[in-house]
Amino acid sequence: MAAIGRLGSTALILALAATATASDRKPDLDAWMDEAKRNFATDAGKKYGEAFGKEFGVQYAPTLNACAQETGAPMGDDFDLLLKLGAKGGVDEAWVRPETKLAECFRKRAKARTYPAPPAAGYWVVTGVKFTKPTAP
Repeated sequence: MAAIGRLGSTALILALAATATASDRKPDLDAWMDEAKRNFATDAGKKYGEAFGKEFGVQYAPTLNACAQETGAPMGDDFDLLLKLGAKGGVDEAWVRPETKLAECFRKRAKARTYPAPPAAGYWVVTGVKFTKPTAP
């Protein structure tokens, strides 16, 4: 009986270790960014890109300004925002690269929003947040 109890404990520990390893894995941002780019390359993606861009554009500058004030981080380092949208336009996942204070604040605010319903659930979109660099005289 003691051998069965020990075996059961070992199996439980292995199951817990496997679960921890799976959840600790880094996201595959490159693959998801490639998928987002493929989505925008389709006819449906181009049409959706227009609707998404209009909705996203409305809050773009106010969100950046609010995040700059909140974090005290300077605006100047470009970053990419990657969103996985649900069937109704809610954000299931949101990632930024690189992860700066400003980008992380922007990610949190973008994740809390709802966008136009995408062509399908689990639809990845990527948008670059770019800052204009002053040119030397």
